[in-house]
Amino acid sequence: LHDGRSTADHLIGRFCGNEAPRGGNIVTTHNHLYMWVSLSGSDPQEGFSLHWNSIEPSCGGYLTGDYGTISSPGTPGKYPLNRNCTWEIDVNPGRRILFHFFTMQLEEHGNCHEKDYLQINETIGERDIQLGIYCGHVVPGPLYTSGPYALLYFHSDGDTQDQGFQVAYSTVEASPGCGGVVTGPKGTVSSPTVKGEYEAFQNCVWKIQLPKGERIRLIWQDMDIESNRNCYFDSVKVYEGPNEYSPLVGTYCGETLPLPRTLSTNIAIIVFTTDSSSQGRGFTLKYDTYCGGEFREPSGIITSPYYPHNYPAEADCHYEIVQPPEKSILLNVLDLDIEGHSHSGCYFDYLRIYDGDNENATQLAELCGGNNKIPDDAYYSTHNHMYLFFQTDGSNSFRGFKANYSTVDRRCGGLYKEPTGSIQSPTDGDSYSNNENCTWTIQAPPGHVIELTWVSFDLETHYKCLHDWVEVTEIYDGGEITAMKVCGHSLPSNVYSMGRVMNIYFHSDESVTSDGFLATYKFMDTSKSCGGRYLTPVGTFESPGYPDRYPNDKECAWVIEAEPREQIWLEIEEFELESSTDCTYDYLEIRNGAHSTSPLIGRYCGNKSTTPGSLLSFTNHLYLKFVSDGSKTKKGFRVSWFSALGTCGGTLTSSTGDIMSPNYPVGYAPFSFCTWNIAINAGNKLQIILVDVDFKSEGECQGDYLEVSEGRNGRARNTQRICRADTPGALEIPSNTATVQFRSSFGNGGHGFHLRYRTLCSGKLRGFTGVIESPNFPNNYPPNTNCSWIIEAPIGNKINISFSHFDLEPGREWKEEDKCGYDYLKIQEGEDDKPVTDLGTFCPLEGMQMPPKITTTMNQVFINFVTDRSMHYGGFRLEWIVHGCGGYIRKANGQISSPGYPNPYPTSIICEWVIEVEYGHSVQINFIEVETEKVGGCDIDKIQIYGGENDEAPELGELCHTDQPRQYISPINKMMIRLHSDWSHSGKGFLANFTTVNSVCGGKFNAPHGYIHSQNYPMNYPPKQNCEWLLQTDTHHVLNLTFLDVDIEGSRECKMDYIKVFDGPTREHKELVHFCGHEKPLPIISSGDELLVVMYSDAADVGKGFRAEVQRACGARIVTNDTGTLTTAADLHLMHSYEGHNCSWIIVAENHGDHITLRIPYMDLSCNYGDCDELCSEHALEIYEGEGLDGPRIGQWCGMKAPPEIVSTGNALTIHLATYSYSDVPFVARYSALDS
Repeated sequence: LHDGRSTADHLIGRFCGNEAPRGGNIVTTHNHLYMWVSLSGSDPQEGFSLHWNSIEPSCGGYLTGDYGTISSPGTPGKYPLNRNCTWEIDVNPGRRILFHFFTMQLEEHGNCHEKDYLQINETIGERDIQLGIYCGHVVPGPLYTSGPYALLYFHSDGDTQDQGFQVAYSTVEASPGCGGVVTGPKGTVSSPTVKGEYEAFQNCVWKIQLPKGERIRLIWQDMDIESNRNCYFDSVKVYEGPNEYSPLVGTYCGETLPLPRTLSTNIAIIVFTTDSSSQGRGFTLKYDTYCGGEFREPSGIITSPYYPHNYPAEADCHYEIVQPPEKSILLNVLDLDIEGHSHSGCYFDYLRIYDGDNENATQLAELCGGNNKIPDDAYYSTHNHMYLFFQTDGSNSFRGFKANYSTVDRRCGGLYKEPTGSIQSPTDGDSYSNNENCTWTIQAPPGHVIELTWVSFDLETHYKCLHDWVEVTEIYDGGEITAMKVCGHSLPSNVYSMGRVMNIYFHSDESVTSDGFLATYKFMDTSKSCGGRYLTPVGTFESPGYPDRYPNDKECAWVIEAEPREQIWLEIEEFELESSTDCTYDYLEIRNGAHSTSPLIGRYCGNKSTTPGSLLSFTNHLYLKFVSDGSKTKKGFRVSWFSALGTCGGTLTSSTGDIMSPNYPVGYAPFSFCTWNIAINAGNKLQIILVDVDFKSEGECQGDYLEVSEGRNGRARNTQRICRADTPGALEIPSNTATVQFRSSFGNGGHGFHLRYRTLCSGKLRGFTGVIESPNFPNNYPPNTNCSWIIEAPIGNKINISFSHFDLEPGREWKEEDKCGYDYLKIQEGEDDKPVTDLGTFCPLEGMQMPPKITTTMNQVFINFVTDRSMHYGGFRLEWIVHGCGGYIRKANGQISSPGYPNPYPTSIICEWVIEVEYGHSVQINFIEVETEKVGGCDIDKIQIYGGENDEAPELGELCHTDQPRQYISPINKMMIRLHSDWSHSGKGFLANFTTVNSVCGGKFNAPHGYIHSQNYPMNYPPKQNCEWLLQTDTHHVLNLTFLDVDIEGSRECKMDYIKVFDGPTREHKELVHFCGHEKPLPIISSGDELLVVMYSDAADVGKGFRAEVQRACGARIVTNDTGTLTTAADLHLMHSYEGHNCSWIIVAENHGDHITLRIPYMDLSCNYGDCDELCSEHALEIYEGEGLDGPRIGQWCGMKAPPEIVSTGNALTIHLATYSYSDVPFVARYSALDS
């Protein structure tokens, strides 16, 4: 018989006699069988008969021995055509496979992939790794696998045949620690490491094998394996059975510890595979023999292993009794025989009983010894779970224990571990009962958090929830913290836990009852879900999947809510997001408030260095939003927070934003005082839109109100006070800074306010010099921006422009025209508000990253900044200065002249000079020569002189062609001179000298007491006056200004002659009064130690003027970031002095997040008449929270016993000193502003 078509094919055998060939059954390797018969004829026999049928060809196999041989089908003959054979070799874990090739005779061809070949692979994780592929007649050298698995695949096509191959395999030991078979009752499996990290290209397999009937419990102790989606690169896998064809329990990587797992079999396979990229610590896995179980029947029996026979050594048995909520468990121990009691307790073997579902619960008992140690009473669980732990050592063993359990009903409470559920207050009929105390515990599995949702809520109302209440707490950092304590009828906010345990406590007293509450809960997988509202005073949350990579296309929003009048300190502990120029791909956005429209603090991506690290909220809310796109992912972030009593307010610098009152729209707290400073980029204006206003207000905005002012840092002006909803909806601030202040008084208020501000990047800019910045500079400018500015110089002057920063979206280099087609800055020049000439359109291009310096030929520059909706960059900053005649001069004396003097000055020009000398003096100017175009009057070319820094000051004179020297003296320390020429004739111009002289009116005043008055008082003051009196007093005191006589020309809105008083040293500070006529204002008290009094008169009617008394007063408003000392003046007799008998010092920390610490080392507020110290009826020192006497009073003191150290809860304290007798009241106070 030949295995093929002819005698040339492999001989299966030559047969004779009476035994059937090969037992009567032959299977060929080809689809032909050739037979030939030779008969001699000498001894005739019966012959033979056979039948055949065709079958599907088969080859290959599953080999588990430590050695063996594999040959091609048909060996030692030729292999058949069109054959595909697979051999799988599976040897013991901890071994590798070694291949030796004896024969290799396969069809010859180029790449061994297209015709006949033998391929050897090994499986690493989900991947088949090719170790070798062979064809032709060259015998390969030895080949090793990295693990205990290999796969051989043989393929032949339909053409040529050959003699085939023969390969022998054997096993050798794997790398130390890489795999093996473990059979002990407990042990540890860990990845092999070198210098603390596993190596590349590992393929380790362990088999855990326990006796039949036992079960394996796995506890992960460490995990640090390269993280990636689906654990494709490095991983550890667990199979429940004897090989990798057994059911897969799980595939693990990253740093998150998998949950403990009890397998249903006595054999497990652990496979650890790595590639060549990242490495980590690897893994450590502890296993033991599981005994115990979960008992859910309403009653039952629990025994130790093998009871009543002796229990095994080194056993760890876990028993959990689980019953429905509102059930409790009774456990009776019936028999006890555990290795005996020692003097130090159950040192060897023991049974522990816990009131809960794990070993962290309250321990009810620890038992060992004999039946004499069985307690008389049963063990009773608080909730519906009880946990037993039985542990034995390796020495003596005894009978063990036997116990039975049953259940009893509870009125309320319980431990909830199901994924969803509901919790309801206990009821008797329609309402809950009096004197209820219930505790519910919700426990999610590891890797999950809890969302609690209120369905209905109706409890007895009390403003502090002292009667009936529900309190929700959770376990954080080893302690229990309160998320909320609520009562009343309003539905509370949802509660999101940070950890996996939440407690709910319900209490009712003996008085009023109501309908009660109903809440539902659900568990949320932290790797898949994200976001929530956190109400606890401290906490932590992370990006989805942290510390493994976050998923793609995720959007999460968190709100952190503190108590009213508290602030939130946010700490960014870890941060690693996909980086991009403007954080448009993956980012974390943080806002000051509770909404997606609240003021933006920042949008962050990249690494931690791009974030602020830590920040303080303006109010009691923070909003965080995380977004990931569909491309790269990173490790993510982890943030923590804590809240504490603080102030509200802050500084906003973004181009747009929102400001809301604390706790908006629920309602603000009483005695709130908040200050927000808005500072946008130079060269821009602000628009403030009042979205919502709802205050409790009395009279003319005397209760709760909002103030919006232009300016900041004590220079607020043009203040508008708002307290009603009918206030106009939009306010325009003509500069780039504004101050918003909110104050509330006692009692309940409205729901508060919400305003929105935005940048108006347009307008006309005048002056000698200035700056323009793109919105948000130096941060990225917003999309779809179109800004227009006009810079105007006096006629005939030029403007120089230079750039310090220029960072726009790069232009289109490939375009012939319109290269700056995305974001660009266009500059033109012109006059009469009309652009005439293009000076350039700029964007970053090769060879031109920064625009050149620009000098105009006209007096107006038009700047247009345009952005599209795509990429955003840092923007630009430009500086401009007027170039030509005029200028700002700060000198005591000097000389000025017209352009070109003594040659004719240019036509069509305006030149302006401002001269400023030392405060308290005046400018005297002497015109030596004046020659302008000679036309009747001074209507054409002329020189104008003003008694101030601009043309709003009184005009002192007007000159044109004159032969006489002229002299002018300004009423204050500033003077402006303007030369104006038309388009026709000109003259030599002018030459003038200026010098400093004593003021003719106004001046500087610094004394405890005195008087000021207008020029010539009580005679009439002269016209064209612009006088300033700067009043100053000692540090930590204020000024009391009382007008004794007023006689000034009256007019509507006091636009002709007037007096203004400013709360500070310049006209930029807050205006306190503005009046004229004959009516005296009320006494004016400064907030600091300076006041500015301004008197202005026009050229028309005059009057007697004014006389005013200036007194030093005690008290001050002190803004500080340092330390200081307060004392009453050495000569202070309050009832005899000019300082009045009530003094208030307001101490404010400059940083809104700081607190004021106050120490009073000495005070003597003793009574002069009798014993009145206890009542403080003669003298009193009172201290209040916040700015002013309408804040909460901390305390009142008198006599000589000073108060203890006081620390403000916000950033301000008020000290109020009052006396009602004729005496000295000395005290010394030391204050400091600290961040904690």
